[in-house]
Amino acid sequence: MTEYPKDDWRNVVPKSDIYDRDALIAFREALETHEQTSEDMAFVMSMSDAEVNAYCKLCEAWTKQFGEQEKLESLPKVESLPEVESPPEVESLPEEPKNLKERIQHRLDRLETYMKDNNRIQAKLLEPEISKFWSVLSEADKDFIQGVRIALEDDLEWNTK
Repeated sequence: MTEYPKDDWRNVVPKSDIYDRDALIAFREALETHEQTSEDMAFVMSMSDAEVNAYCKLCEAWTKQFGEQEKLESLPKVESLPEVESPPEVESLPEEPKNLKERIQHRLDRLETYMKDNNRIQAKLLEPEISKFWSVLSEADKDFIQGVRIALEDDLEWNTK
């Protein structure tokens, strides 16, 4: 196993027989040097649940260590929300799909519905659950998320006409 400095983002997941740790690390590093391609998306979509979980941990650790500053500097900061209990409507939602691409799309659809219904609290809670997949989102989805962030921060009416 490759040795990394103690607080390095790559140490967040251990070596495992159920996923190739080094391949996931190499993939995350590669995304910083080139634009996302359809091959990258196909690679992510073919991951098992264990690989997706490991990859998400790596992405979160990467963001924690390096941030997404060059991509997110121009985005408005979303104010933190007060502590609230999980609303009943969230608990009654159908189970999310297991396929990562479908799961992300399911969340994007829910976010769009929340914005159309002016359900800002739910939208603010759901946005980070989509943004953690930033590296695999399409440019259109990234633009949508940025628009949602601006609308939520500036308390703008969501109008799709």
